[in-house]
Amino acid sequence: MKNMFVLVLLVLAGVPLFGQIQDYRAYQKSIHAAELKLVRGQKQEALDKYQEVLISAKGNFVKDVYNALLLADELKETGCFFELLELLLPKNLSNDYLKSLKVFNKQNNDPRWQAFLAANKKAKVPERELRARLEGLARDDQYFRTKEGSYDVYGDTINHIDSINIAALLDLIANNRFPGEAKIGVQDIRGKQPMDIIFHHYCQSTSVKTQKRVVTPELISLVQAGKILPNKCGLWLEMQKGQFKTGVFTVLSFRINGKNSDWYVPILSNEDLMLVKQTREMLGMESLEEYYEKIRFGLSNPDVAYVFDVKKNIFEGDQELFQSVTKSMRKL
Repeated sequence: MKNMFVLVLLVLAGVPLFGQIQDYRAYQKSIHAAELKLVRGQKQEALDKYQEVLISAKGNFVKDVYNALLLADELKETGCFFELLELLLPKNLSNDYLKSLKVFNKQNNDPRWQAFLAANKKAKVPERELRARLEGLARDDQYFRTKEGSYDVYGDTINHIDSINIAALLDLIANNRFPGEAKIGVQDIRGKQPMDIIFHHYCQSTSVKTQKRVVTPELISLVQAGKILPNKCGLWLEMQKGQFKTGVFTVLSFRINGKNSDWYVPILSNEDLMLVKQTREMLGMESLEEYYEKIRFGLSNPDVAYVFDVKKNIFEGDQELFQSVTKSMRKL
């Protein structure tokens, strides 16, 4: 693993790093601080921090804008709310989608909301053709996977499409054309983008088809340029032949006979904790315990709409599997 870190650093020197978020690490550090204040109940301080970083930063993630809007609404900071609302214009979220979100329902009678909707209807992402192309790749990814028989019938075709798709993404990276939110927008408030499913399936396949090369340097370069969320990248890195430990798969619940267990996390050795710490720092992520704190907040407050860059994992199994696996785990 230490050798892998050295290799990544060497290869990254040759990977383009033109950022969507200027000073990504400083941005992430400020967002983590705001999120921790939020989950600890310091909501006014959290909003002040969000507002400070989002207004001054060159680039952002849509989830952070959305969380700040939720806070501003809750704290009845309407001036702040409409100032931050303008940051959604480049995200390519339709008016119908935005109006379906509860936080915006309250704004119907405010002329500033109506003015925003008019502006949002006219807003266009800078890279419309590229977005359409990526959406086409995502449709290709799904076409044979969703047909009856899926892999059993169309396995070779699916693998061929995956190879074409990943080559297209790598070409965009090599030529400094891989887009972040600022270029093609997002598909939802969580920051979903069409290329996500392509990376997911390709990285997943490298653990089975060991002859496939991993795309570790490219993924890390995209994170450090503020073009993809770090936890999303952590998921893909862990899928690649187990090369990295990021903590993405550590929060587990087990579904036994239709019922979910409590949530568990592994008891990690000192060596594993150090490896996780190194990877998370490289990706600009919060500490593992802070990550757990955000997940606990969501579990304890299931009705809140705040969006954090976290992942919970549910596994189907029986009582025997549950008891076997949780022997080396603790409750979250």
